[in-house]
Amino acid sequence: MKDLNKYLINLNVFVKSYPKQLPVNVEGIDSNTASWEDPVWYIKDIQTGVPHRYIFLKAVKGITRIAKDSAIRKPADIESEMLCQPYGYLLKIYALEVQLSSIVNNSKQLRVTKAAQILTKAEELGGINNIPLAFWNGINGSNIFWDFCARHRLLSGAQRPIHTDRERGADATFTRSQKHLKMTSESMIYALGDIFTKVFHDVDKDGNLNSEGGINIPDALTITAALLGLASPNRLNGEIPLLANQQLKVIQPKNGNEVYYLDWPGSKGYQDNQNHILKALVPQVKKAINFFYKYLAPERHFIRYLKNMNQTWESIMNGFVVEKERMENLDFHLPPNLFTVAYALGFYPVTYEIEILNSRDGICPNNSVKGWSWGLPRYCSKRKRRLKRADMVTRKSIGRVRPDDLVLNLTGQSGKTPYSIQKLLMCDIFNKSFSERLNLPLIATVKDVQESVVRIIKEIIPTFPLSHTDTETGLDLESALFCISPGKHNFGSSKGMAGSPLSIFSLSKIKTYFVTRLNPSKKQQNCNLFYKYGFGYQKLRLHSLRHFANTQAEKGGIPINVIATWSGRKTINQTLEYIHTSDKEKADRLVATLDLNDAKKDIRVITTEELQTKHILPASLTETGVCAQELAVTPCNYINDFLSGCLGCESACYVSGDESAINVLEHDLRFQLVRLNRLRQSKESFVSQANKNWWVKHSQGVSLLEQLIVILKEHRPGQLVSVSSDRRYFFITDLDTKHVEEKRLTLPAEKELLKAFEVYSEDVESIPDSMKSLVIKFGLEN
Repeated sequence: MKDLNKYLINLNVFVKSYPKQLPVNVEGIDSNTASWEDPVWYIKDIQTGVPHRYIFLKAVKGITRIAKDSAIRKPADIESEMLCQPYGYLLKIYALEVQLSSIVNNSKQLRVTKAAQILTKAEELGGINNIPLAFWNGINGSNIFWDFCARHRLLSGAQRPIHTDRERGADATFTRSQKHLKMTSESMIYALGDIFTKVFHDVDKDGNLNSEGGINIPDALTITAALLGLASPNRLNGEIPLLANQQLKVIQPKNGNEVYYLDWPGSKGYQDNQNHILKALVPQVKKAINFFYKYLAPERHFIRYLKNMNQTWESIMNGFVVEKERMENLDFHLPPNLFTVAYALGFYPVTYEIEILNSRDGICPNNSVKGWSWGLPRYCSKRKRRLKRADMVTRKSIGRVRPDDLVLNLTGQSGKTPYSIQKLLMCDIFNKSFSERLNLPLIATVKDVQESVVRIIKEIIPTFPLSHTDTETGLDLESALFCISPGKHNFGSSKGMAGSPLSIFSLSKIKTYFVTRLNPSKKQQNCNLFYKYGFGYQKLRLHSLRHFANTQAEKGGIPINVIATWSGRKTINQTLEYIHTSDKEKADRLVATLDLNDAKKDIRVITTEELQTKHILPASLTETGVCAQELAVTPCNYINDFLSGCLGCESACYVSGDESAINVLEHDLRFQLVRLNRLRQSKESFVSQANKNWWVKHSQGVSLLEQLIVILKEHRPGQLVSVSSDRRYFFITDLDTKHVEEKRLTLPAEKELLKAFEVYSEDVESIPDSMKSLVIKFGLEN
């Protein structure tokens, strides 16, 4: 109880002493001033100005929290979902501290979510220090928040949680079961190919849409994102939207075949931005890239106008050919405005018309439900008849509207009338919320509407014309290949512009869209691209395409160092994590290195020249067997505490009956047993947590070594033996039949090992040898 109070006191002191003045880049819901009591903050990225949402509610792994702002505007309505103090304040402090990290914003948000899960458990158990280590270990990346708490003395810091996130090394381990396989299945690749063929059916090889054909742009965007993931294995989520406007490029070297590429820096910084495209997919990439290069030209010219609305027609339309049927509805002698430019660029149908009010006097505001009425006399003596609505408005093409023309700011059903702002903007919906955001009077000029629309576009994209994804790298929308108007191409109503063709997708929205189409939740099944094209409900993680491309490249005989360069990686170590080969394929790789026969010499190594020219797949000889890592290119970075340095590495393989290896392993076993016995007999063992940790880890390693030696002795000579990455199985492969036998590996439990260690230690003296002289010096001995 004393320790518990100490850490709670530290927590309360830390929270109370933290500065209460929030940074200027922190806002509440609806851009309101943020407070420490808010359930949601929007923290703007200092470099990009883009706001990112942070939720400060209780979090439990596997349970979805309240997501929409509309459901949490009033803290009183969600009081049971709020963290109690001081845990709620601590979570907000952590969110502010995380902003100082040099990581992308979605990683910052994920760290705060993990912290919320931990603090929810802390509230339940009565303190952070009461959370069991097993809970910390069950949350990937929990050690980052643990370090934060330990730094501020909010927990004891006795045992740091195991970091279960993937490591960037050749010895990294990850789950290889089919359930968690990172690599896309081949059947899904075939499905993507069929979908691409159907979507781009009416597009020729050079990217031109047939005059009588059509194409679904939302589907085309989604399938192109998947195509680029196969043709060039980049980090798809953040980088596809950042692809600059261009056509596929080709280099013809003096000797050799053509090399196809895109100017695409990506996150890795390719030299000269030349990102190679897989030749087998060049026809498809050329068709898709060239299509978007041409088809989305109107949006890029529209962005050019928005960047400087005082330009001439010639500057805006430079390089763009207006359709002949539109020319008669345009007057290029008059200055351009938002609506005439949009019409010239094809954002409105050719025959699209609206009605302009002839006079402000024709409308009388009142207190009725409608809010207004026609103000002119019902009988006109000049016309000798009753006035009709048609007498009070003038119908004209959208291409001929002028800044001083008048329209009505109407909502609901009346908003669909030809003389309303909804008609001018060609919106799907025009509700009260959108009308309030426009902030226009009942009678507004076209110029007023133009200014409000441009303001909203720039609110949606704060750094306009620069747009960002998850990274700090941005791209001018005028230069973006995927510069898209969602309203123009039937993407559905876009937040902020109610489906108007005058809206523009931010690059982050483009990313969100194609990710959702390929990997939706079950509630979003109808928007699933695979489901739409008859392949059932399938989920495709875009990053899995990177694993698939790397694996297929290695299977096809491309050296790993080439794959690493192609994938934009600085080291080959990272590439090894993206290559998924089965035990059968690993056995094939080792046959390239070993020649097992009945001679006394168990292992014979083929020459380096043969290895490079005939087999390509890497394998290297060790004193106890073979390493499946390409050591000639990537130095080994696996470290253990045994004489046989490969023990426990997932890349290590052994050969049953290899007498030389067995002798080395048995000598190592005898030495390690002596080390364990000395530690047990040590009189200082009870004071050292580090020694206990070493005892557990080393005892399990010795057990693995013992079982490995038994297998190498008892199984038929010449079989390949390896250990699974999770140390649960031995894999024993027959190199002739390629049959793989799984044998259960049983390691002693940590609890049993510690119990045995502590029981033995109870009989040792209470004073360590190293402390005796100090005790005697001060006269404290018994």
